[in-house]
This record gives sequence, structure tokens and C-alpha cells, in this order.
Amino acid sequence: MVKHKALVPRLYWPKLEANNEEAREDYYRRLIFLFVPWRNEAELKGTFDNFEERWNIFMKDLKVLSVEAFNDISTIIRNQTMQLEMEKEIFDKRKELKDALRLSKIEEEFEDENYLEVYERIVDIDKHNAAKLQVNKGQEKIFQLVINTIKSREIDKSIEPLRMFCSGTAGTGEL
Repeated sequence: MVKHKALVPRLYWPKLEANNEEAREDYYRRLIFLFVPWRNEAELKGTFDNFEERWNIFMKDLKVLSVEAFNDISTIIRNQTMQLEMEKEIFDKRKELKDALRLSKIEEEFEDENYLEVYERIVDIDKHNAAKLQVNKGQEKIFQLVINTIKSREIDKSIEPLRMFCSGTAGTGEL
């Protein structure tokens, strides 16, 4: 079996920068390379002063010749623009997270050593048993479910952790 290398073009599609004339010219030149039929690169601009003007006339003419082709190219450009915007958002978010992580590591070095100290909780068994006698049936059911899940997970770690939400109005004894 002969392996063939995929013939997929790799495109560098820059973001259109409205206030940067050089970047605008490069952007439209790349669009012309992709979508306008040409034979000689030196003649890409044709008789026009710049690539943007050449591109705008091409699209205007294309809309008359083939609305379907015009719509296809417009959709490709719109989708590529949206993708570039999403990639920038992702890049910015990743940078923000990396900066936050870097700052948190710096803060860890100066963290108070007693900050995460675990204190032993002393439970008064008599008060605990008295409180257990005052729970209603719904509360008892939930309490037993939690206790049974904890005991089961001590034996079999593959048991999924219990995730639940209990709510009620003030004074109803949500666990």
C-alpha cells in the first residue's frame, strides 16, 4: 500500500485591520490569490490602484454573473472571520488563565503555612444522637443515602461520588 500525502492547502488568512493600510492590502491580495482566476502573479492587481479595489470590483461582477458563487465566497469569508475572532477569544482567555496560574504560584510561595491547617472536629455524641432523633422522614432518607454512599465508596472506589442538591425554606432543616 502506497501512502499519499494529503493535498490540503495551508492558508494564512490574516485578520482584516481597517486602520492598517499595509495589512489591508495584504488581506485583499490573499483573497484575490484564493478566489480570482489568474495566470501571472505580476498581473493580479490588473489596472487597479490597489488589491482592495480589484477585489471589490471582482465581487461586484461576480454577484451579477453568479449569485451562488458570490454567496459561497461571502460565506467562506464570514466563517473564516468568525473563526479568527473565536481563536483570538480563546487565545486571550488562555493567556488570562496562564497569567492567573502564574500569579497563584507566586502567591503559594508566600502563603501562611497555617492557612490550610486541618483542625480536629470533636463531635458530642449525645447532642448528635439527639439531633438525629429530631429529623423528619425525608431528612432521614437523605442522611442514610449519604452515609451508605460513604461506606460503599470506602469498600469500592469505582462507585460514583454522590452528587445531590437539597433545598428548603428557612427552618425546614435542610441537611
